[in-house]
Amino acid sequence: MKKIILIVLITGIIFTGCSSNKTQVKLLDSITHKEIQGTVVINGEKLQIQDGTVSLKKGTISINKDRYIVKNTEITQPSHVVYLSPICYLKVNITSYNGTGIENTTVQIGGRKEITDKDGNCIISPAEKGNQIIEISKKFFESKKIQIDILQGENEISIQFFTNNSAVQEYLNSLVFPYDQKNFSFTISICGTEDQQEIDYQFMGKVVNYEVKEIWDKNIHYIFDNNEPLIINPVEEKVKDQEKIKALIYARGVIQRILNFKDEISNLNVSDISDNKILIKENKTFESKNIEEKILMQATNRKIYRITISLASNDIENMNINVQIDIK
Repeated sequence: MKKIILIVLITGIIFTGCSSNKTQVKLLDSITHKEIQGTVVINGEKLQIQDGTVSLKKGTISINKDRYIVKNTEITQPSHVVYLSPICYLKVNITSYNGTGIENTTVQIGGRKEITDKDGNCIISPAEKGNQIIEISKKFFESKKIQIDILQGENEISIQFFTNNSAVQEYLNSLVFPYDQKNFSFTISICGTEDQQEIDYQFMGKVVNYEVKEIWDKNIHYIFDNNEPLIINPVEEKVKDQEKIKALIYARGVIQRILNFKDEISNLNVSDISDNKILIKENKTFESKNIEEKILMQATNRKIYRITISLASNDIENMNINVQIDIK
């Protein structure tokens, strides 16, 4: 019995010693920091990894992976991260005609596929060296195939992507715009800075027969008479706060403008579009000052429910205004 217990203890010690000599090694791409997948040769032994993790003995190891530079390193810690450097990699930037990055674009090269981020960027790492064909696709855009010669190290390419006008127009025709609703209510938020002044107003309102009739905030109800806001009291009185007058008239003007978006949008250049959003970016001039305007329309079940207008200018001190309209 004592012999059996002794054997068990010795066996436990042996296995404990063996397991303590093992460490979990995480293999990551040095450019993207993504997990390495597939076949890896470590110290001459082929291993298949799925999540970038492999269990190895501590000590010196040599890691060989297709399209990566051979990595020799010392494993000493209980858990260890090893970065493998690609022999070649490719940075891709996809933009619209005016330089706006186009997100969620599929970029495919040599069996590898990546999706662009909000700025229209993605990285293919590793990439196959030599002549390759890049395929770019996204719904509502004209697909592209471009040939590129991939060299060792970093490679970069910028590609302009153009909307498929007939597909875009078909989609726009299927949407329900505020213009299609004779009567509706809305909320509008105006915030930001202009000429070193902070702007922060929230209003609610009603459109009746395609015209803004009423706007109110938490405290006061307003109507309009010849474009002049009046406070609804037992006796209608003029609004005295000049800054609030500007905000009220601006809010009314914005809503009246979006009522015409259905007609205007056909003449505007769409920077990005998907099943639930339309982004328009325009550079305008006002009193010899350049203003960048972004209009983002969001839809659900083919109905526009939110329109966000962003205005920014380097020519007007601290101008950065954001207007959000929610259609109910």
